[in-house]
Amino acid sequence: MYSITVWHEALGKYQVVRGRTPAEAQLKADLKKSAWDAQYLKSVARTQRSKSAADKRAEREALKEEAADRTEEAEQAIQGLGQVLPLIVNASPVFETTKQKITAPFGERQPQAPRYLEYPSAPKREEPQLGILDKIFPLLRKKKMDQAEGLYLKAYGQWSNQTASIKKANDDLYQTQQRLMADWSAKKAAWEENREMANAELAASVAGLKNGNADSVYWLFENVWNLLPVPDDFLSGEYQLHFDEAAKTLVIDLDLPEFEKTPNIKSFRYVASKNEIEEVKHKDSFVQKVYDEFVYQLALAVPHAFFTCDTEQAVQAIVFNGWVTYINRATGNQTTACIVSLHTEASELLKINLREVDAKTCFRSLKGVASPQISSLTPVRPIINIDRSDKRFVNSHDVMGGMESGANIAAIGWEEFEHLIRQLFEKEFSAGGGEVKVTQASRDGGVDAIAFDPDPIRGGKIVIQAKRYTNTVDVSAVRDLYGTVLSEGATKGIIVTTSGFGPDAHRFAKGKPLTLLDGNNLLYLLAKHGTVARIDLAEAKKLGNSLAR
Repeated sequence: MYSITVWHEALGKYQVVRGRTPAEAQLKADLKKSAWDAQYLKSVARTQRSKSAADKRAEREALKEEAADRTEEAEQAIQGLGQVLPLIVNASPVFETTKQKITAPFGERQPQAPRYLEYPSAPKREEPQLGILDKIFPLLRKKKMDQAEGLYLKAYGQWSNQTASIKKANDDLYQTQQRLMADWSAKKAAWEENREMANAELAASVAGLKNGNADSVYWLFENVWNLLPVPDDFLSGEYQLHFDEAAKTLVIDLDLPEFEKTPNIKSFRYVASKNEIEEVKHKDSFVQKVYDEFVYQLALAVPHAFFTCDTEQAVQAIVFNGWVTYINRATGNQTTACIVSLHTEASELLKINLREVDAKTCFRSLKGVASPQISSLTPVRPIINIDRSDKRFVNSHDVMGGMESGANIAAIGWEEFEHLIRQLFEKEFSAGGGEVKVTQASRDGGVDAIAFDPDPIRGGKIVIQAKRYTNTVDVSAVRDLYGTVLSEGATKGIIVTTSGFGPDAHRFAKGKPLTLLDGNNLLYLLAKHGTVARIDLAEAKKLGNSLAR
């Protein structure tokens, strides 16, 4: 999947949109930008209406109209949260694999053949008309013959010049046509190649669904999620997945908005005595009900939407865990907690007419777990936690503790370097409850360590690669890391090196969930966690480490 971050400075909004191709991601980004532009223009129009009022009466009318507009927007914000379930159910299936194959031909028309200029007919010699005197007197006859020849030669010269000009113009038309055809053919070939690649990837993903492959399940969920009609201004859209292939169970850890972000404005009213607009807020009990209803509906709607799109029945059951990060008012500290958890099977959920149910009652009948009042953010135990076990993990050991102060980390053994990176990131993530594990040594450039960060905003599964290089890390290594992030179903990739990265590597990483840490960043992190080290690439090269991982 490809992602683009859309910003709107005037509104102070941003959102990450995703697509199966760069074009699809860009289209979604453009649509979101257009929607925000329209919202901004409407706000500007309100201000202009107010400023352009010729007198106080016009100003009052403008303020009344603004209050009505803002009241309508506030009502729509509340209604949108309460319509998540019916909107998603009515739109399902939002993604159909059978309709994703690209069958359309190349859309750009083939350049038309040019209209070549026609050549004029060559002039003919015209025999002069000879009279009796011309026949008697040779000089007169010769004069007429010379005049006729002169006229012919003049006409022939003009014809030759005109023919040469037309030939050059036609040659130019031909060359232009050849260039246009070459460009069109190249575009057509590239488009068809991309079409075949996209169709091949689609076929592989569908085949993976038939075989219950985890990567294909993640691919399907990504496509389903990106098409769900959810209030993306309220919901961050961040999630973490784990698929148990043996049990055919998909665990979805979804970030929920904190309760304080729930819309709470009932209306806006114009106060004549103050000549200004005041907001009227809903009662807390009403806002709590709105939040609870939204969460209940979302917990039912997301699994239902996936099941309706999973025509290959790769997933038999879904565990939906809703997580929220908030400031604990008792301690003042940031807290992350699971506040709702639901286990449901496709066979039972698809039998329910979700258009007619009460979301809370249905959730409870499916044995969902949540506190009586979800908005209280009372933690509950997830029915199934994301499985962090991986047979590639090996026991780690302390490197930082035994390292001499000022040691050249570019010259240590590559296995020691990997354990050093694991220990460093373990210290970095430990404050948030994360953990880091080292994989089995393979020296294949694959996964060197995996971090599990429980933070629902910036966390998830993070792939880490350690490159103890003395030469610049080129773009191929960064490209491989991105492929690993996708294949691992990770949320982010980090590549750490003792050297640096080329400009191509930085350009490739831009806009992707990748972090490039060079030698200076590495030394900074080590110093941050109490280890003083150095990087001397020349010294490492002398020790024969130029081909280090």
